[in-house]
Amino acid sequence: MGEILIVVAVVAVLAAILIPYANRSRNNAELAACASNLRELGRSMILYATDNNAGMPGGKPGPSVVDGAPAMLAWGQEIYPYAGTPDVYKCAQDPTAATAGNDVVSYAVNSNLSMGTVLSEAPTIARTVMFFEVSGSSSAIQFTGDHPSKTAVSAAGDGTNTGLFSTSTGPGTVLYATGTFANAGPASRVDTFRGREPRHGGGANYLALDGHGVWAPAEKISAGRSAAQPTSPESKSGCKFLGVDAPCAAGAAEAGHVLSFSTR
Repeated sequence: MGEILIVVAVVAVLAAILIPYANRSRNNAELAACASNLRELGRSMILYATDNNAGMPGGKPGPSVVDGAPAMLAWGQEIYPYAGTPDVYKCAQDPTAATAGNDVVSYAVNSNLSMGTVLSEAPTIARTVMFFEVSGSSSAIQFTGDHPSKTAVSAAGDGTNTGLFSTSTGPGTVLYATGTFANAGPASRVDTFRGREPRHGGGANYLALDGHGVWAPAEKISAGRSAAQPTSPESKSGCKFLGVDAPCAAGAAEAGHVLSFSTR
């Protein structure tokens, strides 16, 4: 009987040691898989730009306009021919369910890159956000028409609560899966725009314009509209968005953040 108790105790000790290790290993694998998806989307975006005079997808006119601005809203559909599969648009840790005619899109693009931003004109591509993580987004990324309907809309934002465009399910349904950025500003629209808990521990995955990936907590990323100068500090106001005063992200050359949503 004593020997059995000893064996049980040893097994319990081993379980206490190995189970957390196994959980960490699984989480690390999922983090790596999501980061790999981001790199693939970045590669697809750069290939799109290469074939379009170095211009980023600028969204489509007409039905794809949300809140009065194209803002790269059809980016998912526009780069799909280069991505080739909906699998790279979804992170395994994203609980979002696909909707009829739509695929889950776990990532959003920096809306400051809208309207055909030219890569060669962005002087700080290693410090500017291209993609970040969201939850609740689905889009008709496989739609192939010349004028994609509103269901082709893909999430885009600048990291503030006033700057996240959503998808066919309507504004207010997509959350930043990053945590709330320090520069998110007041909850002037829907509070859920401010962000949910990051799905990779205390941080989230980002992809910079030059194609390199970053894992970082929200406080290391500067949110807002593009700064006036590459070294401008982050500010709660001073930039315009749809005619309304909005937060300004730190210039991408400013040293206080790992990445910035600013293209300057």
